Amino acid sequence: KYLDSLGIAILYMDIGNTYEHKIDKGYIQMEFQFYCSKKEAEFLIKYFKKTWDIEFRLHKKFDSLYNIRCYKPNSIKLAKLIEPYVPESMKYKIAFLSNI
Repeated sequence: KYLDSLGIAILYMDIGNTYEHKIDKGYIQMEFQFYCSKKEAEFLIKYFKKTWDIEFRLHKKFDSLYNIRCYKPNSIKLAKLIEPYVPESMKYKIAFLSNI
């Protein structure tokens, strides 16, 4: 219940990463680095889909630890959702919006 758009923005500013590949033009990926169990990651994927219509994918990091990430169309949705709450010093995490 605490993951409203402001809560998601705060969480992303803390444990989120954005990858933009300049060589493969248009490739954008946003990732939450939860390092959680597979079951917890799958729960979060379902939550984001059901609540925000943002599709994340499971990403295995270590033996039994997982992160979740989304790709370009869903990264755009996520970035637009959190944009109003992103402080100037963290705008680099959603800078790709200016190129879309």
